[in-house]
Amino acid sequence: MGSLAQTNVHFYYNTDAVENKFKERKAGDGVEFSIDKIIQIGVQAGVREALDRISKEKEEKRKSRFDRRLRNTDLLLKNYNKFVAHCNTALYTSKQLKQANAIDILDEVEDDEDEVYVRSIMRTRERTFLIVNHIKRILGYYKYITKSEPEKERKYRVLVGLYIDKKTYSQMAEELYCSTKTIERDRKEAIEELSVLIFGVDGLKLDA
Repeated sequence: MGSLAQTNVHFYYNTDAVENKFKERKAGDGVEFSIDKIIQIGVQAGVREALDRISKEKEEKRKSRFDRRLRNTDLLLKNYNKFVAHCNTALYTSKQLKQANAIDILDEVEDDEDEVYVRSIMRTRERTFLIVNHIKRILGYYKYITKSEPEKERKYRVLVGLYIDKKTYSQMAEELYCSTKTIERDRKEAIEELSVLIFGVDGLKLDA
């Protein structure tokens, strides 16, 4: 953890805490605190408040990053067919492809505008090709790990049906013999699981 000076948290004495402690001590045995003791109490209260604020800010940043990755996973799948069409005529050598990493590219693209995010992925055919291969590999892995249980396998089929085959919720519900609410629940859960696979966890990256 960095120093308090690096956190941009305004540090100050908690005067209410100091005053309350002072009154409690004085009422208890009639002995007043020294100035040093009063300052010490204020410092301790200020440090606790600063640390609480730092912890809250970290949690907010973590949640924001998680939400952004869910949105980006949704965008990647929605535009998967467009990405494929963009790069299906290009040929690349293995040397070219090894010079870049799909997760690194995705981490670099951090735009709040959906269209800008998609255009950033499609900036070059080589870049798009890497992302398409990454998504294809992740979908293949997701299919493998969900095939052993019907409910989990259904989530994979929901992803492919809605995003790749462009079917409606009603069509998927009819095909899988369930309600549209179940389809939406499966979609959300699958996006969360796929997000971890696509973007990695705390620097963990899937080797090609």
